[in-house]
Amino acid sequence: MKLATRTLNFLAILPLILSKEIAITCFYSEDCVLPCQSTYHNIIHWYKGLKAVHSFYQGKDQLSYQDKEYKGRTSLPIPSKISEGNVSLLLKHTGIQDEGKYKCYAASDTLNEENFVDVSVEAPVKSVDITIRNDTVTCSTTGVYPEPTVLWSSDPPAKNPPYTYHNKTDERLLAVTSELKIGSTNDVYTYNCSIKNTNDKTLYTASLKQQEISVEDEVILPCPFTKNNSFIFTFSTTVLSYDSKNSKQQIHDEWKDKVNFSPEDGTVQLHNLNRDQMLTYTCKTTTAQYITTKQILQGNEDTFKCPVTKDQYYNITLVFDTTVLDYDSQTLKKTILDKWTKKITFPSEDSGAVQLSDLNQKQHSGTYTCESSTAHTRYIIHTKVTLKGVRAHATLAIVIPLLLATFVTIMVIIYVKKKELSCYKKKPADINSPPKTNPENENLTAQPISKDSNGTQVM
Repeated sequence: MKLATRTLNFLAILPLILSKEIAITCFYSEDCVLPCQSTYHNIIHWYKGLKAVHSFYQGKDQLSYQDKEYKGRTSLPIPSKISEGNVSLLLKHTGIQDEGKYKCYAASDTLNEENFVDVSVEAPVKSVDITIRNDTVTCSTTGVYPEPTVLWSSDPPAKNPPYTYHNKTDERLLAVTSELKIGSTNDVYTYNCSIKNTNDKTLYTASLKQQEISVEDEVILPCPFTKNNSFIFTFSTTVLSYDSKNSKQQIHDEWKDKVNFSPEDGTVQLHNLNRDQMLTYTCKTTTAQYITTKQILQGNEDTFKCPVTKDQYYNITLVFDTTVLDYDSQTLKKTILDKWTKKITFPSEDSGAVQLSDLNQKQHSGTYTCESSTAHTRYIIHTKVTLKGVRAHATLAIVIPLLLATFVTIMVIIYVKKKELSCYKKKPADINSPPKTNPENENLTAQPISKDSNGTQVM
């Protein structure tokens, strides 16, 4: 009797010992197939723990007991495929909550079989952003899962290790931020930040490079570029900056009569704008999480809000971005802002070098930003251009010959005037030369002189 009991117990746990278990990865928000093959297909049940995911028997789906979390998101193959042994589950619009172990139960009238599928969900890195603020370079990405790996490299080398943290979004995804303290900012630097998913070999890299140059009215600026990407070249001007820690607010001189800012709620009011200022404004808020909002203005007055927080200090920078050049290598479409058409040349679409010329010292000194991106890499290059002695070479080339020509002309005029004046000066008479004849009387005949008896000349 004891032997029989042991035999029955062995048979009861036999399906668990013989069951198969596989691990798969599903991608966030995409459809995913949980594979399962069985020769028994009269009754099919899919479970996740105690939750009923999907049921099939009597030749059709039976979803009255399906957990509400899976309503409208599951399906089995068509009946002909089921009869061939394919009892896989299609799970639509996969979310982080779908992670876990699923049981595939398939049975005939007399036999049954169980298989298990261990599901992990991944939201891969799609883009990486990099910014610099004061003494901190920030690298960030959002909408990823699980927590990725962040790698840094820099020139000059950073003295301090980076600090990386993450926050959860409403969809249970992660917003990852990595900060690198760099101390005092050099005029020339390069920072590279790479982020990759734990099980992914692909690196998504953001590079930030700054160089400061002083030129006259012509400059060639680099922009990393390949045939497979596009880039935007912008000329940016900081309109407003505000630091909540010390309540310090700075507004650029030319914008003081156009900007009103409310630190309490981040409201920015712009007014009295001209046509050239009805473009894109970017509000950058630096807190525990870097936030950027953009707004395109259509009229000469608008009001919008920059994100602010009440529980921590924040910095706000309002930037007026003018897109100078926009190029897409796939469509070969190149757009240059009208007033820059004669100032910008795009000589090499392989290297992305941009040549600027005929610049104005007051209007065109500032920061030029090149943003270039591919599927895995984003480059951001800030170039501070300080224009000195604008068009000096051209001015001298014109002014010096003009001065010489003017000098020669004046000397010739003086010489001619002197000659003319000399003609009016009377020269001393030569005692040996006969008296000159009046030209007006050259054709008159000389008449004899008559005198009276006293010797007086008679007229």
